[in-house]
Amino acid sequence: MSSAKKFLAFDLGAESGRGILGQFDGQKLSLEVVHRFPNGPVQTLETMHWDVLRLYGEMLNGLRLCAAQHGGIDGVGIDTWGVDFALLGRGNTLLGNPRHYRDPHTEGVMEMAFAKVPREEIYRQTGLQFMRFNTLFQLLALQRDRSPLLDVAESLLMMPDLFHFFFTGIRANEFTDVSTSQLYDPTAKTWAYGVVKAFGLPAKISRGRCSARCVRPSRRRPASTRHRWSSRRRTTRAPRSPRSPPLASRGVHPPGGPTSARGRGR
Repeated sequence: MSSAKKFLAFDLGAESGRGILGQFDGQKLSLEVVHRFPNGPVQTLETMHWDVLRLYGEMLNGLRLCAAQHGGIDGVGIDTWGVDFALLGRGNTLLGNPRHYRDPHTEGVMEMAFAKVPREEIYRQTGLQFMRFNTLFQLLALQRDRSPLLDVAESLLMMPDLFHFFFTGIRANEFTDVSTSQLYDPTAKTWAYGVVKAFGLPAKISRGRCSARCVRPSRRRPASTRHRWSSRRRTTRAPRSPRSPPLASRGVHPPGGPTSARGRGR
């Protein structure tokens, strides 16, 4: 398969992660697991977090292993479950370790939310199934607890897009990632600004790009990832919850490529 296109997908599950190399020669697709690593929430006192920097390090290791075994690749993408997110502050500073969807801090938040905005109105604007770990309710839990993170947050990135930001330096949310948040308006095809405003959430977190359009990686990339960068997204809609398709990678890719769909939590 010397002439085959090679794409590396990182699939992060609830307990483990893996790097899967896909090679396509125009007729046949072959898949090979090139790296495996543990993944699970890290608990500090009563709070559960993503161990994002270690996971990013594992992905860099996976890229190195793949390059050593198979040479350069044509693209890379990351697949995680939906709903979880990171907040970035001034200078694109990561504001703490993102909360894990299993964290109990969202208990009781849905009832509080419906007392302020009727559930029918939220559903009308977002069309999403109600689950207490949806991004909206995670943000409302932070608001209820008077978290200082909301005061200094400049932007919000869904988890796969946080890792894409680490790789490329580009802040952009893919719309099917955002569609798991209960903050996306599928009719207007943008953030559900009415929901954000109704709950008094910081408007800045919904100002970022949120579309199906492709984004080019920055010319300046980490020295540890000296590969050709141009992955393509897959169109695999996940109707079930909470698991997303393992190879529905949300990669960075050249303009004109297809879009991908996100799953819910796992």
